[in-house]
Amino acid sequence: MFLAISFSQVAIAQSELWTSYKALETARLIGNPVSITLVSGDSLLLPGSNARFTYRIENKSIDTLYYSMGISSKDSLGFIYSKETKSIPPQDSRSFTIISTPANFTAPGAVTFELQIIGSKGEKLNSVTTSFTISEVTKVKLYTLDLPITASNGESDTATFGIKNMGNTPQELSVYLLGSDETKKITLNAGETQVYSVPFTIPKDYYKETFQVGLVVDLMATREQISNIRPIPIYASVKKADASSNKSRIQLSQEEAVGNNGFNTIFRSRSRLQLAIGQDSRKQFKVEALNSSVRNGTTSLIVPRVTASKGFGNRRNHFLLSSGTMAIETPFYARLPRNFVGGVVDYNNAFMKSTTGVYRGYTMTNSDTVQSAGVQQLSFGNKNIKLESRNLVFTSGGQPYGLSRNFIEVKPLKQVNLKLGSHFYNRVRPESMAFEGAIAAGNKRSNMSANFLRTPRNFTPGNGLITMGEGSLSTRLGESSFSVSGSFFEQGDILSPRTISRSSIGTFNTIKPTKNLSLFAALMFFESQNTSNQGSFSLVNRNTDVRLTKELSRGSSIGIFYKNSYTDQKINSILNRNEYGLTTEIRKGQSLNLLELSYEHSTFIDRTRLSYQSYLPVSKRISIVGQSSLNYQPALRIDKFATASGEIRYSKSQQEFGIKLNTAINTNAPNLWGVTVRGSFGLALPRRSDRRLKTLEISVVDNNNNPVSNVLFSIGGIDLITNKEGSLRIETLVSDSIAFSINPRSLPFGSVPVKGLRQSLLIPSKVNTVTVNLDYTTRVKGTAQILRTSGLNTVTPRYTSYVVKITNGEKTVMRNLNPDGSFEAGGLSPGEWKISLILKDEKYNTFEVLNAVQTKLLESGELWDVSFIFKENSGKVKFQRGIGK
Repeated sequence: MFLAISFSQVAIAQSELWTSYKALETARLIGNPVSITLVSGDSLLLPGSNARFTYRIENKSIDTLYYSMGISSKDSLGFIYSKETKSIPPQDSRSFTIISTPANFTAPGAVTFELQIIGSKGEKLNSVTTSFTISEVTKVKLYTLDLPITASNGESDTATFGIKNMGNTPQELSVYLLGSDETKKITLNAGETQVYSVPFTIPKDYYKETFQVGLVVDLMATREQISNIRPIPIYASVKKADASSNKSRIQLSQEEAVGNNGFNTIFRSRSRLQLAIGQDSRKQFKVEALNSSVRNGTTSLIVPRVTASKGFGNRRNHFLLSSGTMAIETPFYARLPRNFVGGVVDYNNAFMKSTTGVYRGYTMTNSDTVQSAGVQQLSFGNKNIKLESRNLVFTSGGQPYGLSRNFIEVKPLKQVNLKLGSHFYNRVRPESMAFEGAIAAGNKRSNMSANFLRTPRNFTPGNGLITMGEGSLSTRLGESSFSVSGSFFEQGDILSPRTISRSSIGTFNTIKPTKNLSLFAALMFFESQNTSNQGSFSLVNRNTDVRLTKELSRGSSIGIFYKNSYTDQKINSILNRNEYGLTTEIRKGQSLNLLELSYEHSTFIDRTRLSYQSYLPVSKRISIVGQSSLNYQPALRIDKFATASGEIRYSKSQQEFGIKLNTAINTNAPNLWGVTVRGSFGLALPRRSDRRLKTLEISVVDNNNNPVSNVLFSIGGIDLITNKEGSLRIETLVSDSIAFSINPRSLPFGSVPVKGLRQSLLIPSKVNTVTVNLDYTTRVKGTAQILRTSGLNTVTPRYTSYVVKITNGEKTVMRNLNPDGSFEAGGLSPGEWKISLILKDEKYNTFEVLNAVQTKLLESGELWDVSFIFKENSGKVKFQRGIGK
């Protein structure tokens, strides 16, 4: 037996020696018997995606290879591969794949890992180093964490938003909090999240339907702007009688001014009263009284004016009776004084308009020479043809005079108007008729107009042989516009003791070569010549105005300009003025600042001027307006002077008040100053219908008697919301009962009105008060947790594929999971409830739910917090490949 064991041991030893010899011989002949080669793999990878690498292992030895794999890396790349021991027959090869799952926020750049082949005894047989590149990603995500469903005027609330750096590099950000008007500069590291609470206050007089709250983020590196702005519906908590619909109003205005013009102290006063009574604008009774007075030293002037009017009629026929101090409308060649007392009757319907007035003149100045006057105007027609007659008779110095003007207006084409007219003064004869003609045509891009007037000799005293006309043409090309206009006026001929001749032409053009650059150019020419027995006077004037403006961000701009004015008075002198300047307009929010620097050079003067204008809104109702200038003109007696004026204004609805100060400081001349105080006050006069209105006040409290805000009610078609005191008020009810409904979405989670969402009330009194009690029901809230097994951190459950079933055997409530895996349900009754999570898509098997069914005995008002655990099914996980090989 001893000999047998000895021979057996010798045989085993010889066999091992032979095996070692064969291995050494094979290694001597062919090198390393185990080779590993990268067959294919991803070379460029987005952070958060997964890379696949395929390798081939070849066993070059004459024995079976037993091996396992190991991976080492300095970077946190995450790998999925088989860690089991495998075998390869002699002279054979195998291919396999490993998956790398770098974290979402892995820094950009090249990364490497070493794949090792480990023998059955733990020895390292071979290895290969593989590298790939993580690309740089710049991505910032904004999301909403908490947003009020509704808000009310005059109340404050808070919205919560989050910012997450979804890229793999740090980002410098400028964060603007819309709602609280704050700006923050932050640096957000890769994968970092910051949460911002945005407090906001809704103004009491806020009139829009929604209030914008959110974040506006500027990425400093890429100059990209992203935003998450959410609208919050705004509802009032008080409904008053609509004063804006009340057309019976009274308005009082008063202005007082005092100033010094260098010679005297001047006092000015202006008072105005406007009264309108009636809800039908066409039938209102209106009164307007105006009194102006000026006192300059020892002289004073007072101008009172009062007019009253009343309308009558129906939809087809309307009369308007007016009386008081009035002025008569007349053409330029027959001017009348403005001081008359009289009455006017206006009538109009769909086809005709008529005005008849009788006036009596009164004397306030030496020019008031007309004792009485009468006016009759009549027009009728349709949209294609219109006839009109305007007749005036008056007496002056005991002599009667008359003026008749007759027109016909036709529309031969849709966009063309023609007008012809004849004028007669004192006598109706063809040789004493003045002629008038006009034409107007245009479309959305171009417009033109022209008119002409010719009067005979001695047409009116001092106005005969007049020939005048004017015309204009304008067009628009994109954002550029071009126009030209001209006019002429001639009076008299070679037989007249006096002749007048004037003509002008000008062109005004705005060219926008780019979106932010504009060029304005204006060229004007004017010529005048007067001739009389005493001699003649001629004048030629040419004006040039060129402006180049560059628009900056947010409405600001900067520009340069050049002006030239050349005046040739033929006999007396020639004046050539050149002005150069720089303008800047700065806008910030509602504020406006204008700065202008100019230099003027002419034959007799050099002037430098710096001017500044500003508008600054201090608040929604208070604003400040100011302007100032510095002037330097060394060649003149007043070589330096400065001006400044400023006004502070307050406005609210129909009320407006202002105080204005102005001054001028001169060298070698008296200084000037002035103060103006003005105010305007308006209110609506009570209506009969307003006296029958009733008021309803509703308060909402919970089961602890605490007020509940932001509960939305619908009362008679009017939406109102409770304020922070939990109350609302409506003052426009007229019936003895009212029904209202409560929006369930506006209620706190799990609460219900004790008497239901729809209720009816009696309103017996002028003021009525009601309390709505809320009770918290049994409710449930759910969240999701993820249990990972594959190491693929980039894969999340598709929560929208699940539905929650909540039942107690008698009542069933169904809820869909939100995209974040949460859900909530309220209105449950006390007792035992069962929750089941059901998969809607049977083909989806990437995750399984470990606790899909849960039960609990709930008490009244209890909140049940449920958490579902989603476990990764590693065999079914699908991964996302890289973006390149």
